[in-house]
Amino acid sequence: MEKRGQVTTFMIAGLIILLVIGSVFVVNQYILKTALEREAERAAQVPEQIKSVKEHFDSCLKLLTAEAVTLAG
Repeated sequence: MEKRGQVTTFMIAGLIILLVIGSVFVVNQYILKTALEREAERAAQVPEQIKSVKEHFDSCLKLLTAEAVTLAG
């Protein structure tokens, strides 16, 4: 009878450990994702003075990427 009680204790301890690890993983992913989204929003804001330069850069990048994909294909 004592072994059943011991197995139950280990099962409960194992479940608690799994719950703690799972919750840490979920919280870490949420915080990391939120920080990356904030950084992306901050990086997406471009001052008016260099907006035309950014548009030209983006169009060149798009063209070169399309050429690279065509060449690789």
